[in-house]
Amino acid sequence: MPVGVNLLKNPGFEGHYEPYAGKQEWKVPDGWIPWHFERSDTDFPPEFKPSEAPNYNRIHGGEHAVQYFKSWGTYVAGVYQKVPSVPGVKVRFAIYGQAWSRIDGGDCPLEQSCQPADMGMRIGIDPAGGSNPRADSIKWSSSQSPTSGWVLFTVEATTESDYVTVFAWSSPNQPRLNQDTYWDDASLKVVR
Repeated sequence: MPVGVNLLKNPGFEGHYEPYAGKQEWKVPDGWIPWHFERSDTDFPPEFKPSEAPNYNRIHGGEHAVQYFKSWGTYVAGVYQKVPSVPGVKVRFAIYGQAWSRIDGGDCPLEQSCQPADMGMRIGIDPAGGSNPRADSIKWSSSQSPTSGWVLFTVEATTESDYVTVFAWSSPNQPRLNQDTYWDDASLKVVR
């Protein structure tokens, strides 16, 4: 595997967004798979769609970012991608993340996060190449809640199989009127 080459398909979340597995509310770009699970009675499946013009503050680069959200609910959700690999290679996954979490009404400007939930955003690498976001084998980054702009998330792991899987995760801890997660400009590269 070449060092420094981005191994991800469609790392910028560009192109046309198609319904995943026939779910009209789960529109994702080529190369990415949406996921979610429920761990409490306030968790619900979010809606996935592209963030696009005129919302350029919600796009890190290019014309789109992936967005998912649920009003007045919480969720545990994200996207993943499984990539061919070889065992024993150290890789770094990096991606920009941003959230918008806004309580209802009041003096809060529409585009700002006001009284935000903790969005619980993190990224992970499954060096065994699995597709379960709850797998014990996943190496996770620290959790952050970037509700005022883009933050670069990074994590490293050493591959263990012929595939490696990268995950983006968010899990807001309280319901809000606006509860949106955005991911953009990802990379998976061999670092040695």
